[in-house]
Amino acid sequence: MKDNAVDLSFSLNRQYRAGFDLRGGQHRLEQNEILSSRRTDRFFGTLIAVLALALLPIPRLEEYGIDIGFRSDKLNHVSAFAVMTFLGGLGWPDRKTRLIVFLAMVGAAIEVLQGTALIRRDLDVFDWVADCAGIACGLVAVICVNWILRRRG
Repeated sequence: MKDNAVDLSFSLNRQYRAGFDLRGGQHRLEQNEILSSRRTDRFFGTLIAVLALALLPIPRLEEYGIDIGFRSDKLNHVSAFAVMTFLGGLGWPDRKTRLIVFLAMVGAAIEVLQGTALIRRDLDVFDWVADCAGIACGLVAVICVNWILRRRG
């Protein structure tokens, strides 16, 4: 009888840790999963905003009255990619290498597309270098934050 009680207790404990609410029978997300989900949502929202700003022709941006960012184009690139790397690093802490490669490819694709006649913006290799510098800055920031969060428990 005692062995059955121990087995049941172990089984319930394992189900609870797996994220199931045994009272309601519904799957519940743990707090870390919810935070991670919010972080990935913010990452994709930022990515969409950066792509829209980077790929809209300049006259179209002026027509809509969109003039955000710094006066320096390179600072805009650095800050945009630093924020995306930071959010992506918080959302996927175990996939930083994939994130870095993905964002570097996004930066290169933006530059190639900006050089097309359809978008009529300048293709500038140094913009991609600024994107990579932003990726490095965001990576340093997310490593520091993850280190602090691990130390706090």
